[in-house]
Amino acid sequence: MLDVVIIGASGYIGSELVKKLAKHEKVNLQGLYVSKDSKDADKNISTLYPCLQGVTDLSLTPLYDEDVESIANDCDVVFLATDSEISVKLTPIFLEHKCYVFDLSSAFYINDIDDFKARFKLEDNDEENTINYEDILNKAAYGISEWCDILSVQQSHLISIPSPYATASHIALRPLLDSNLLDLDYKPSINAIAGASILGRRASLDNSFCEISLKAQELFKHKDLFEIKYHLNTGVILNSHIDSFKRGLLTTITAKLNKKLDYDSVKEIFIDAYRTCPLVRVQDNLPSIADVENTPFSAIGFEVDEDGYIVISCALDNLLKGGASHAIQLMNLYFNLEETQSII
Repeated sequence: MLDVVIIGASGYIGSELVKKLAKHEKVNLQGLYVSKDSKDADKNISTLYPCLQGVTDLSLTPLYDEDVESIANDCDVVFLATDSEISVKLTPIFLEHKCYVFDLSSAFYINDIDDFKARFKLEDNDEENTINYEDILNKAAYGISEWCDILSVQQSHLISIPSPYATASHIALRPLLDSNLLDLDYKPSINAIAGASILGRRASLDNSFCEISLKAQELFKHKDLFEIKYHLNTGVILNSHIDSFKRGLLTTITAKLNKKLDYDSVKEIFIDAYRTCPLVRVQDNLPSIADVENTPFSAIGFEVDEDGYIVISCALDNLLKGGASHAIQLMNLYFNLEETQSII
């Protein structure tokens, strides 16, 4: 059995982790933690999420700095469903105690120390900061379940879970990129529409129902753009949008093929790529969010035209395949368990 704790358990992704891990046959869900200042501290998780009544009776324990080492000493696996700044602070402690860290904050998504220092405002001459983050980054593994080398991932104690945008973009584009079938003089253009839950549970004007109206956001500077470009190893354009539905992410990607291929030929490429991937559906029709909402699946469909353009659509649930269930899928693969255990 794996002794598991979740930090950031009161958030939307945190609650999905609780729901899935509480029924995992190889997991002992040891503790749920929230910030010491959280208004949810000391509440039963099922009070916040009544769907968890009868599933677990664990309470949300406030996390104090002085308790972190003790928690790390007693657990095998930690899921960090936190802000990236919190993850940066906690990860070195858990790694020092030989815990397996599955980080959903995107803090460690690339092993570029200069980018890392810039994002988290770390100074080379900061005498108080004695943590070797460059070593941590170099040893971190980035996990797209369908595409990562699991033997390589198993060499690391820190696994970075991709963002929902990166997961959807990867699933849609990687088969064509690996087959050298895209004209990369034409940057793939990723148009993505996400539900309000992608903004998180913390109340703010940005995620207030009356304030949300379909609009583009963070054009050319979205925080996930660099992650997508880095791990696909190609330039892309990301046009992200938020709309007033709860959950789900639909990406529609326009790209150009470098040779003329008909629909059936392209479909065979996708089918071959995902033949052994139980959580990716290659559909005959274009997917909708309804196809994947509240499930761990991603669904892809596409169309091609006579001029060599292809439009690929990928739908997934941003809290599951874009978050909690993807993290558990990676944990299952990491420990050589059934890939879909507790998530289907």
